[in-house]
Amino acid sequence: MKEFCYENLLDEKQSKRIVRRLIYTFFKGNIRKKKIMVNGNLKDKTYFIFKRPFHLGEGKLCTPIKICDLFPIDELYILRHYNYKDQTTPVFLAPSTQISSDLEDLDSLCFYEYSYIFDKNFSRCFFITDSTTLENGKIVPILQIFEPI
Repeated sequence: MKEFCYENLLDEKQSKRIVRRLIYTFFKGNIRKKKIMVNGNLKDKTYFIFKRPFHLGEGKLCTPIKICDLFPIDELYILRHYNYKDQTTPVFLAPSTQISSDLEDLDSLCFYEYSYIFDKNFSRCFFITDSTTLENGKIVPILQIFEPI
């Protein structure tokens, strides 16, 4: 069983910035506001909830082949669900072809489920569900694809 990680791991500060934009673009249910007192005045404070899986809307179901259909030669971000090397929001950067081939024949979904794959322009986001299907004799995960809200 291969662990779902890639060589190019972004640092924690950069990862959090990217994940904030991901939440803002696709998962607005993970943005909250609260009132705080500043110099005697109440002001709104916006904060992001990083707990995954994010509040999901209605995504379309697809398989990993859709990743290469939409992004044939692009490098994509991968937000892994589970912590990695003491990072709570591990974001990797990897070629779409490598990601797609890793997802095309799984013996187990461990470490893959509940992860997010998205492009640098935040035009699409793939969510790896905890379900699989048989495609061309191979076990592949079922993905949900989201477009910006």
